[in-house]
Amino acid sequence: YSANNTFAFDNIAINRTFSLVAPGTMNNTKIQYTVNANAIVTLNTNFTNGGAPFNVNGTLYCQDKVLDGTGVFNVNAGATLGVGHADGITLLADGALGNIQVTGTRSYLATANYIYTGSLAQITGSGLIGANNLTIDNSSVAGVTQANAANTATTVSVGGTLTLTDGTYDIGGIAGQLNT
Repeated sequence: YSANNTFAFDNIAINRTFSLVAPGTMNNTKIQYTVNANAIVTLNTNFTNGGAPFNVNGTLYCQDKVLDGTGVFNVNAGATLGVGHADGITLLADGALGNIQVTGTRSYLATANYIYTGSLAQITGSGLIGANNLTIDNSSVAGVTQANAANTATTVSVGGTLTLTDGTYDIGGIAGQLNT
């Protein structure tokens, strides 16, 4: 079967357990994944995207898991991305680092919301350049540092609310910009 298909997720957790009734190979090269608005999806294991777009319009909690593969990844306006990887979220130029490691374009809109939820020291990563709302909920002693993979401080503009739920947020000597 070679048609294009779309999976639109509502509230689920991806455990990546597939069963084949008959012998064969299951692949996801033509499946487009979309986390619908108001839906909440949690990655409970690493997930490989087979080449079609993976779009986040609702909430995707990555925890410390990796979403990789050959497709593109988009966090759209109003969506929420939960980041739990020590390397945060990165742009394609940084290679295979952070929660999102697809080899296609990685788009993290500044009009989306980001929640850093790690239990180990985290950096924000080069992918975080702005946020509608930014929440730091990291229970480690080191907390979250606003930096890229080269440990260079980066500038992040928060247009809405910056919430420090747990832990610390080190902006690395760069002036933070909070819009009022």
